[in-house]
Amino acid sequence: MTRTHFIGIGGVGMSAVATLAQQAGDQVSGSDYQVYPPASTYLEERGFDWHDGYSPANIPAGVDRFVIGMNAKLNPEVNDEVKAAMETGQPIFSFASFMSEILKTREPLVVAGSSGKSTTTAIAAWLLRACGVEAGYMIGARAKDLATTADLGEVPTFVIEGDEYPSNHFDPSAKFLHYCAHDVIVTSVSHDHVNVYPTVTAFEAPFRILLADLPAGGIAALCANHPRVVELAKECPAQIVTYGVDVKADWCARHVRAHGAMTVFELFKGEQSLGQFETQLIGAHNVQNIVGVIAWAVERGLITPEAARAALSNFRGIARRLERVSKQETVPVYEGFGSSLEKTRAAITALKDHFGTRALTVVFEPHAFSWRNRAMLSWYDTAFLGAARVFILPPEEQGKAGHDQSSHEEILARANASGVAAEAYDRARVIESVEREGVVLILTSGNLEGDLFPLCQGLDAAFA
Repeated sequence: MTRTHFIGIGGVGMSAVATLAQQAGDQVSGSDYQVYPPASTYLEERGFDWHDGYSPANIPAGVDRFVIGMNAKLNPEVNDEVKAAMETGQPIFSFASFMSEILKTREPLVVAGSSGKSTTTAIAAWLLRACGVEAGYMIGARAKDLATTADLGEVPTFVIEGDEYPSNHFDPSAKFLHYCAHDVIVTSVSHDHVNVYPTVTAFEAPFRILLADLPAGGIAALCANHPRVVELAKECPAQIVTYGVDVKADWCARHVRAHGAMTVFELFKGEQSLGQFETQLIGAHNVQNIVGVIAWAVERGLITPEAARAALSNFRGIARRLERVSKQETVPVYEGFGSSLEKTRAAITALKDHFGTRALTVVFEPHAFSWRNRAMLSWYDTAFLGAARVFILPPEEQGKAGHDQSSHEEILARANASGVAAEAYDRARVIESVEREGVVLILTSGNLEGDLFPLCQGLDAAFA
């Protein structure tokens, strides 16, 4: 039995890869630092032998290979466990290179883009399986209707979330370039990860390579709501299929509207109406994601629109992506993934569309590098438009010295200058300021410095 040790196993993507190794028969062990739900819950459910905290003592005897994550804390210069792993002489894999080994014999659909990757990958995995196609999958988030974040599957098709971030500290190439893509869905391409890609051109470069490297028999499903996506595919040899919402495309959703707890839309292939579809997901951006998956899967011949319609309404989405986290019914509280301007705007627009005139309170944590970088302060000019008030936490400290980080005061001043009432986060102040007919959106890629669950509990108690 192969023994594989994962350093940084608590990351949702890393725990997914560990799941694939476990399914393949590996004995899995690992370590991480300050892991919180849902990641910690998932590790426990999988029965992995893992440690909270890094130490050479975490490495079991007889390890055959290591998989080491990309977190800044996983550099051998600052992490003794990583250093000890490298000194063993055993093979060292990155997340991406390990996945490359798994995907060599498959037909991967790589879901790429600056937003919507996790949700789109989860929709694809769910629809295929619900329609009887036992595809493999790897999702960088927890889908509520799938037992695991990854599964080897039983057919050649394998759906994988494709991250444009560098593979590891020693390989600057984008992760998705390792995934042997046969098909792709590209949801959007908007400048992000300014600490890695300082210019738009640098950010777009790996997407150009991904599309140009597709096989002639592949399919590139491209979101036409983001024209730059289509422009980047000029050298793509694969079949181009466009999709979107209220836009000229091969596959298009129109008449999107909220209907109670559901979102309904009419789906068109060209000018042919395929009828009304409904989903539990909210927001036009999620309808885009759904249409992209249906377009790819039908064009690939894996499912029919009718089968997709029947399965779609049962899909409940993924954790932390516009997930309703309130237990009381008076004031809906949603958690969204606010790691970029595009994701933030999509979440706010979705809640405004779904809840109409209810006053929207946003709690925001500048956790991702782009939100913290002084060169990206302009994001705050439009980020919170439509919100009644915004409470902003101090920017994350990790990696602060490695880029030109904005101060908390600068961020608050820029947000207030946009015309939105912004103030420093304080849990009691948030709870007392929320209107009884309001709605709350929590946006972060962290955990509000440990205050995420206390805040949710406090809102539930206040409006029970």
